[in-house]
Amino acid sequence: MLHDLGNLEYFLGIESHATPNGLLLTQSKYIHDLPAKANMQSCNGIATPATPGDKLTARNGCSMANPFLYRTIVGGLQYLTFTRPDITYSVNKVSQFMHSPTKEQWTAIKHILRYLKSSASHCLLISKSPSQRIRVQMNANGASNLYD
Repeated sequence: MLHDLGNLEYFLGIESHATPNGLLLTQSKYIHDLPAKANMQSCNGIATPATPGDKLTARNGCSMANPFLYRTIVGGLQYLTFTRPDITYSVNKVSQFMHSPTKEQWTAIKHILRYLKSSASHCLLISKSPSQRIRVQMNANGASNLYD
């Protein structure tokens, strides 16, 4: 037996809001809860998800005292990339150091969390298109990245 539960509002931690332009998806509640896991609920927000020109490396640095916390926060950030493609690159970079995180990489995670605090209301709009074509926009310069 099937039951109509009405419009989709909340599913797997993703909030959904129907608008005339399409479907807005957000994870604002999850974004508000994630900094608390890192004891950063009272941090100040910033404008970018990464420091421009910052190059994270796997060089031997001062190891993190709690690598489990690092992995937990990175997992949460990876989940957020469903509705926040703006943090995908930064999350990918910190994900590369899950095996042996250092304080340098932890600083990068805190930077992402501070960015999320200032942009918690951002959302993803999924709308209809009269065309059957898929449009993709990209701004990448892989040639300048010495580590990839």
